[in-house]
Amino acid sequence: MTTQYIIIAAIIAIAVGYVAYKIYETFSNTNSSCGGCKGCSMNPQQQKNEPISNKKPSCSHKM
Repeated sequence: MTTQYIIIAAIIAIAVGYVAYKIYETFSNTNSSCGGCKGCSMNPQQQKNEPISNKKPSCSHKM
């Protein structure tokens, strides 16, 4: 029974760590229009063409 609790705690800790990492990644890439999204081929093209501003437009190409 104790082994099951250890496994459950490890899975929950990994899930919480992953969510925290994704939140950090989103907020640390505030200059990127996609918020650091690396999931589409439009990201490098948008970064090259986007004007430099403090505003963070939304990315419609997120997966």
